[in-house]
Amino acid sequence: AARELRAGLGGFRIFIASLALGVGAIAAVGSVSSAVTGGLQGDARELLGADVELERVYQPMAPDERAWLRARGALVSDSVEIRTMARPQGDDAGRPRLVELKSADALFPFYGAAEIAPPQPLRQGLEKRAEADGVARWGVLLASGLASLLKVELGDVVRIGEVDYAYRGDLIVEPGRGGSPFALAPRAMVAQASVAETGLIRLGSLIEYEYGLKLPADDTLAQFRADLAAAFPEAGFQIRDFSNASPGVARIVERVALFLTLVGLTALLVGGLGVSHATRAFLAGRARSIATLKCVGAPNALIFRTYLLQILTLAALATVIGLILGAVAPFALAGGLSGALGFTLDLAPHPGPLALAAVFGMLTALAFAYWPLARARAIPAARLFRETVAPENAKAQTRDLLIVAGIGLTLAAITVLTAIQPQIAAAFIVGAALAVIGFRVFALGATRLAKSASRSHAIVAGRPGLRQALANLHRPGAATPDVILALGVGLTVLAAIAQIETNLAEEVERGIPDQAPSFYFIDIQTDQRDALKDLVGSIPGAETPDTTPMIRGRITAIKGVPAADAVIDKEFAWAIRGDRGLTYEYELPENQTVARGAWWPRDYDGPPIVSMTEGMAAGFGMAIGDTVTLNVLGRNITAELAATRDVDWGGLQQNFTFMFAPGVLERAPHTHIATVKTSMEAETAVFERVTDAFPNVSVIPVREALALVTEASTKLAAAVRVTAAVTLVAGVLVLAGAIAAGHRRRVYEAVVMKVLGATRGDMLRSHLTEFGALGLVTAVIAAGIGIVAGWAVVEFVLFVEFRVAFGAVAASAGIGALATLIAGAAGSWTALGRKAAPLLRND
Repeated sequence: AARELRAGLGGFRIFIASLALGVGAIAAVGSVSSAVTGGLQGDARELLGADVELERVYQPMAPDERAWLRARGALVSDSVEIRTMARPQGDDAGRPRLVELKSADALFPFYGAAEIAPPQPLRQGLEKRAEADGVARWGVLLASGLASLLKVELGDVVRIGEVDYAYRGDLIVEPGRGGSPFALAPRAMVAQASVAETGLIRLGSLIEYEYGLKLPADDTLAQFRADLAAAFPEAGFQIRDFSNASPGVARIVERVALFLTLVGLTALLVGGLGVSHATRAFLAGRARSIATLKCVGAPNALIFRTYLLQILTLAALATVIGLILGAVAPFALAGGLSGALGFTLDLAPHPGPLALAAVFGMLTALAFAYWPLARARAIPAARLFRETVAPENAKAQTRDLLIVAGIGLTLAAITVLTAIQPQIAAAFIVGAALAVIGFRVFALGATRLAKSASRSHAIVAGRPGLRQALANLHRPGAATPDVILALGVGLTVLAAIAQIETNLAEEVERGIPDQAPSFYFIDIQTDQRDALKDLVGSIPGAETPDTTPMIRGRITAIKGVPAADAVIDKEFAWAIRGDRGLTYEYELPENQTVARGAWWPRDYDGPPIVSMTEGMAAGFGMAIGDTVTLNVLGRNITAELAATRDVDWGGLQQNFTFMFAPGVLERAPHTHIATVKTSMEAETAVFERVTDAFPNVSVIPVREALALVTEASTKLAAAVRVTAAVTLVAGVLVLAGAIAAGHRRRVYEAVVMKVLGATRGDMLRSHLTEFGALGLVTAVIAAGIGIVAGWAVVEFVLFVEFRVAFGAVAASAGIGALATLIAGAAGSWTALGRKAAPLLRND
């Protein structure tokens, strides 16, 4: 083995590239994910700005709760978060913008520090002081980019609520943000002492009261949580601590890492075919050496061990290359990710993900190289000498099949056991197996069709080049099945993504004019509702707004079991992590239908009953008559499930998961939300008049919000296309490997054809026909499967009407056909250039 490896890596470049690509993808995903989570843990207190954060909607902390915290020795930093409008002042100012207003007191933050441009202490940026015009104003810090949207410069006035703030700088890094860059609107930070003057603190307004705590050194998080729950069991606080400073980011990172790991495994699966081809090509080149060794008495086991050692050595080399690529990925992406996430990544080496990637790589190499090695071991020496002109497949030995199956099952088990969501990983395994079977079936049909066509006089008469091309597609040892599988997987993903992206874009274009409202109005006080409706209704081109009462509550129990302990579908676990929007209705909304149970009468007067969406109720395992408890303004309300509803979410109307019957929520302080449809010409007038007349009302332009969603979706789709391209590159490598594996056969074929009078041009046209047909067949199969996959996602996951995007199909098919044609031409050129005489004299 050592002597043969001294000859170099000739013939193993594709082997190494295929394996390194898959290993590198998995190692990179794992390393980046670990770097992000490590950064979250390392900067936990700085990200939270405190040891513990308590959050509650609507209700500020009560005096007895604050006294309990202080008696415990905790320092308390007060803050509020409100969605409201920032209105720049001045003739050249821009239009008002929705912002997430956050206040900070003198104690904020306990850990970390704000980064501001131009540099200044946080307190100085927020304090009240005289400006250049001699007027004393509070300061406001704006998220990066917001000032340009508002068209304000340092010192300009930005009105929030009823207060004129002076713009003092950009908030580059905000402590206490929890490492989450995801928000409905950009941040605006002001002093806690100024909030009362804004007029935004109104009864029932959607206000999040947040309290950062610095605990005494001897107080543990677990003890604090237990004592707080015992002292105030119905306080309704949502609690975060530095051990989980940014659960939202952590969950997103986990899901993205899982998806990209599965993409990496797909690339590794496809790359495994490259390993198989390279191994076969290597053994074909060593056929006479193996035959000679057998003739002089070398046992089959010795032959097998010798070449297995060489393959594993090369696999280890490829794996190391992949691990190096994966290990440097966090360093390469650190700048962009740190800026986007708001914290520093942990850039130390992460052995766990690298070790897992190495295991995947070595097992994959072993699985795909084992059978060619077993075949070489099983074929008698005399047959190995005839390998070039009469290839013969060895019969499968039960032992070898069991070993290969065992390696495959081991890979599947590791994939599932190490996945964050084992169910998704298991579904991926099943899907991958079905894909392999499906593409193999299609490949069998393609080879049989090629065989039939090559024997059809009507098709090949007078076309020897076409006959040879079709014969090459179905001859023994042809790479047609492997190429169709390898290239087909990558093309299928690209085609499916293109279908989904195109259909979503078309749905947005179709849906906005016909169904979606033009604006959402939030935080409308009860005494403002009629005035707002009259104002908007009086504007030409605007309809009278539809208003709905809204209050927020947190699920505390399901069927009498505390929400944290209830058995619910993981798909709906998000529902118990925060506050949910609630409303009350007398009649069933027009865009909804009753799925189970019965709607209440308009004059219902009885104990609390509620309706939930059918999906949520099923996810909670609730039947009609079961109970759910929600904490609303500190009071637990237990209601019986009276009906479930099927909801049309596509129209962007006012839809709620929970709808109460009359008699409960009307008595609680609450606000209203409204939607309004306007003509394009009336949008500006509606926006300006509502924001001027009702400073506390937040206005969300639906077109702008959908544009942001579309932009985010486009970026996500681009990222997915990049990862899918990794699989496609692996497929191209497999194609190159298939060409390399058949190189000796093509050289022999070229020599024979030249002796019979064929020119290089004749043979090149034949080869281009062969690879063009192979690429076209692969592209058509992949496009068909991609359309079906895209249809399933669009119709049953996104609930959008599906239309075939023929342009996307043609683009995907063109990519596959062109890649196959180019790779085939490049691989055949050297074989066609060989001179006949030296080879014939050698034989």
